[in-house]
Amino acid sequence: HELMHRRDGFSRGLAMLMCAFFADPNRDVPHLTVHHLDFDTPADGDTAYRGENAYAFMWRCTMHNYQMLWANEKKRRAALGAPFFSMKNMIIWEILLTALIPLGAFFLGGWQAAALVFATQILGKFILEALNYLQHYGLIRVPGAPVEVQHTWNHLNWWDRVVGFEITNHIDHHRDGFMRFDELRPHPDAPQIPSL
Repeated sequence: HELMHRRDGFSRGLAMLMCAFFADPNRDVPHLTVHHLDFDTPADGDTAYRGENAYAFMWRCTMHNYQMLWANEKKRRAALGAPFFSMKNMIIWEILLTALIPLGAFFLGGWQAAALVFATQILGKFILEALNYLQHYGLIRVPGAPVEVQHTWNHLNWWDRVVGFEITNHIDHHRDGFMRFDELRPHPDAPQIPSL
């Protein structure tokens, strides 16, 4: 997660590669261009609505992220004066990258290996979206309102903080997305979600 917030191409590329292992290489663009600006508002697909079940959220979030990625890539390609469908289209590369992982497993271990790797990718995506579901579930922020402690759930159990590389100190992450994980401060006054 932190790598997609870095400004250098190597870190961003590594984040895309790592996200491909859980079938979500497109996470960075909508996360940076929509979620960090519009979290807890109706414009954000990564905020679970109060009463929305996790499965409905996962589907809606995934579709929203692809729509945002598609729109962003369309603008990027138009600004370059380049055709949308070409081998320089990032969406094509991200889909290919995700598909190459089980394909590589097929060449190394056959159909069973490919099926296992594909199932692992889907499970990883499921776990990612389940955590995403918890981070902002049911919270509301007026569009354009300043970011305040009540706008994210925090998980301050020591285990959650270690395993989550402090992303569980979520409000600081939204105040400054470029802040390194070791600089994120706990906020006991923020809404606390029960330990996972």
